[in-house]
Amino acid sequence: MRGLTLIETLMYLALFSMLMTGVIASLLQVKSGTERIEASARLTDEGHFLLERVRYGIEHASAARIDTDFRLVLTSTEIEAFEISDGVLMEVTAGGTLPLNPASTAINDWRAEVADTGEVRISFLLTVHTLSGSPVTSLFRGSFSPLNVP
Repeated sequence: MRGLTLIETLMYLALFSMLMTGVIASLLQVKSGTERIEASARLTDEGHFLLERVRYGIEHASAARIDTDFRLVLTSTEIEAFEISDGVLMEVTAGGTLPLNPASTAINDWRAEVADTGEVRISFLLTVHTLSGSPVTSLFRGSFSPLNVP
């Protein structure tokens, strides 16, 4: 009976180690890609929800303006204003202030402007982090008109 020599065993171990290193590196790449896809999906859902909520507030208002604190102030029976506080979009009503996004999904570069026509243009950067801490950012924007604007 002939067995493996020490040299042959070491060579097989070296080849096996190289193969496993490649497999593990590939799996880590797949995991990282999956995290980014999941974060992008969360980001898209969150951004569309925020735009829809702002659209609802604007379209159910009779007028809109920007105040000195850069808040979007609405003339409405429901929503009085939208403001940013520490990266969170806040909906201000007579009953209080409601955060619309979790702090883990931060709003940056919030811009709201009211055109001479009454149309309100909104844009903001939304950032979410993957499980490994990598940021994923996307720009959201929309143009909406209050009820009294044709």
